Amino acid sequence: MKSTRRDKLRRSRDKRPRRTRRKKKSANSSSGIRIDRVETIEPPARLRPLMEKVGRELERKLKARAATKIGFLHLVSQEGGVVSAKEAAVLYGGQTLMTDQAAVRRAARLCQLIAVKDGRGKLLFPVWQFSGEGGALPGLRETLVVLRQHPHFHDLLPFTFILNARARLGGKRPLDLLRTAQDDDLRLVLKLADEAAE
Repeated sequence: MKSTRRDKLRRSRDKRPRRTRRKKKSANSSSGIRIDRVETIEPPARLRPLMEKVGRELERKLKARAATKIGFLHLVSQEGGVVSAKEAAVLYGGQTLMTDQAAVRRAARLCQLIAVKDGRGKLLFPVWQFSGEGGALPGLRETLVVLRQHPHFHDLLPFTFILNARARLGGKRPLDLLRTAQDDDLRLVLKLADEAAE
């Protein structure tokens, strides 16, 4: 049998992929299922007081954490704020300019300087601990050694001890006495640090 032109055309149409119309999917869902409403699952009545207690406790902890961060920022911003290890090396070296960043980090590790880590783990050094000629304030190293004996020592303890005014010092701060560098004042600061470390 001879194939006619019409047969050839029909066969070529059969080989082509057929185009079908797709059904439009719902705008609410990619699977085509229409969602009219979302229902929340209520916890059983016996669990509600526990969940409310957990919620209150979580809220209290978050508020306490925020207050701690605000207090920390306020504390480290006093008396000139804090500087990086590079800037601290310049203040620590004084006129000689021979001190490098490794030296101030080592001094902080050996409890000769005060340093605190920021959120990224970098050491920050308070400006007020350096004397004008270079090095630390007189009596600071001894004070830090005594404070380090505190059973709950943490990085902020030297800040709070040195920067807070004391009634026994006539409303002055230990920092004010360290700056005067008089022997009687230094002994009084060490005595207060010893009492704080107990």
